[in-house]
Formats: sequence, C-alpha cells, structure tokens
Amino acid sequence: MRIAIFALSLCLLLASTACAQKDDGQPETGPEPILSATNTIETCFMDHRGAAERREMCPGQYIENCIRQRAGGDTTVGMITCAREEYEAWEIQLERNLVTLSETGRTALMQTSFEAAQSSWVAHRDAQCRYEASAYEGGTMAGVVSTACLSAMTAQRALRVAALVAEMDVH
Repeated sequence: MRIAIFALSLCLLLASTACAQKDDGQPETGPEPILSATNTIETCFMDHRGAAERREMCPGQYIENCIRQRAGGDTTVGMITCAREEYEAWEIQLERNLVTLSETGRTALMQTSFEAAQSSWVAHRDAQCRYEASAYEGGTMAGVVSTACLSAMTAQRALRVAALVAEMDVH
C-alpha cells in the first residue's frame, strides 16, 4: 500500500512540475545537476552520518530528482528508468551490507538463520511488488509501481541490514 501511495506521489509530483513556470514562461529547472543513484544515496548517508534513523529519508530521493530533472524523466519509461537506477543502487548497498554482516563473527546458527531470513525476505519482496503492480495490470503504471516497490523495499532492507551490522559492532 505504501508503495502504491509512493507511485501516486510520483505522478502528482510530475503534474506539479509540469505546471511550474518561471515568470518568463519557461519551465522551472532543478537547482543542481542530477547525481547518480549511488552518489545520491552516499551523499544522503554522509549528510546523516551518526544518525541512522535519519537515513530513512534517503530512499526515493534519487527517483524524485531524476524524474524532475532528467529529460524525459516525467514519462512512464523515464519513471521506470529512474526507479530502476535507484533500485540497482540499493541492491549494491544491500549486497555490501550483507557481506559486512557475514564478516562480523556471528555464530553458525546465526549465519544459517539469517540466510534463511534473507531468502524469505527476497521472496516476500518479489511477491509484494507483484501484488502492488497487479492493481494496474495491463496499464503503464504497473511497471512504475513494480519498480518503485522493488526500490523502496530493497532500500528498507539495506537500512535494516546496516542496523544489524551496527548492532553486531556494539556487541
């Protein structure tokens, strides 16, 4: 449900950006050049260094800027491309966190349990995103919703695994 609301927010953002005009009648442009998805995430992490709970604000930043600032970002293909780029960046972040977590000296039982949990999480994410996209079956929004869902859920998981790493460092 949150992902569907996110996708709807993207559509509303597009509508408001398309309507924004300067006094000279030219469309508004973003104040900064768009960073890559990976750089956007890393910059957000640096901005919230030492405040893990504030990192929850990082998911979706790239997608929003990409849609608003990239030529064609406000098209269905553009929205899917922006969401896919952020999804791929969060996948990389998640993979890094998983490697770090595997190197923290957990017991064999903890490692086996976590691997089972991770496999279950992947299946849950994929099923949840298929479900959310199914509300738009046959329409162009299905791809947007599906990709935005994958991005958002992967970001949440990457942040959760980072928190587990931090907990292991404390103990």
